[in-house]
Amino acid sequence: MSKSAVRRLLLVEDNAGDARLLREMFDERGPASHITTMTHVVSLLEAEKCLSEGEVDVVLLDLGLPDANGITAVRRAQAAAPRVPVVVLTGLDDEALATQALNEGAQDYLIKGQIEASALFRSLRYAIERKLMEETLFAEKERAQVTLRSIGEGVICADILGNVTFLNLVAEQATGWSLQEAAGRPMVALGAGHLEQILDNLIDNAIDALTEPDAGPGGGSIRISATATDTGTLLTVSDDGPGMTAQERSRAFLRYTTGSQNGTGLGLAIVHRLVTANGGAIRLADTPGGGLTVEIELPSPADP
Repeated sequence: MSKSAVRRLLLVEDNAGDARLLREMFDERGPASHITTMTHVVSLLEAEKCLSEGEVDVVLLDLGLPDANGITAVRRAQAAAPRVPVVVLTGLDDEALATQALNEGAQDYLIKGQIEASALFRSLRYAIERKLMEETLFAEKERAQVTLRSIGEGVICADILGNVTFLNLVAEQATGWSLQEAAGRPMVALGAGHLEQILDNLIDNAIDALTEPDAGPGGGSIRISATATDTGTLLTVSDDGPGMTAQERSRAFLRYTTGSQNGTGLGLAIVHRLVTANGGAIRLADTPGGGLTVEIELPSPADP
C-alpha cells in the first residue's frame, strides 16, 4: 500500500442507522474523502473474510459487534490483517477502553455522535500514513541490524530515552550481556507501544502547525529532547509554528478541539490520555520566539 494507492475502506458496523450516516458523509465529500471504495459488513467474521482477501486499506471498526465486543474485536482485526490500520468506532465514552484499543494497535478512537466529517476523514488518512511510517521504520531497522551484525566492532544502540535496543555479537562478547539481558526494563514506566504513539501524535501536531497559513514562508523546525530527572524523564517537543493562545491551550486536551486548520483535534487528547494513564504529566507552553512547546514528565519504573 502506498500513499497514492486507492483508499479502500472496510466499515464494520452492525447498526444500520450509524452505517447510513457514515455512508452519507462519504457520499457528500466525494473524492475529497480520499476513500473511493467502501465495503460495509455487519460482523467481525465477515470482516475477517474481507481482510483475508487483502482488498482493504483501512478499517473503521465498531466495538459492539454481535460476534465480538471491545478489545476482542480489535485483537481479531489485527490478527486477520496486521498491516492494515484500524480506527475504532464506538458509542462508549470509555477512556480505559480507548487506551486499551490504542495499546492493542488501533491508530485512533472515535466516539459516535461526536464525529464531524472533516475529522473522520483526517483520522482515516492519518491512520494510513502512520501505519506506512511504522512499516517503513521497521524495514529500515531490520536492514540496519543486518549491517550492524556484520561489523567487526562492538555496537550498542539505544532509543531516545537511553534504553538499549540492540547489541551486535561483538558487543555481547565484550559486555557479557545477551541482547535479551541488555534490553532489560525501560527507563520510563510506559505501556507497550505508548511512547511511539505519544511521539507520533506530537510530531504530527507539530507538522500540522508548520503548514498552517499563518506559519510564515519557508516552513520551520521541530526539536525533540529527552532529559533524565530525579523522578524519571522530561520529554520535550517544540516547534516554531504559530503556537496557541492561552484559551486554545486550556482546551487543547479535549477531543475534537483544535486551533489548527489541518489537525483533527485528537492528537493532544490521545497524548494526554496515554501520559496520564501511565502516571505522567503534560504541559503546554510558548516556544521562545514563537511556536508551541509540549513538555511531558514520565515517571521511572517501580523497582521490581
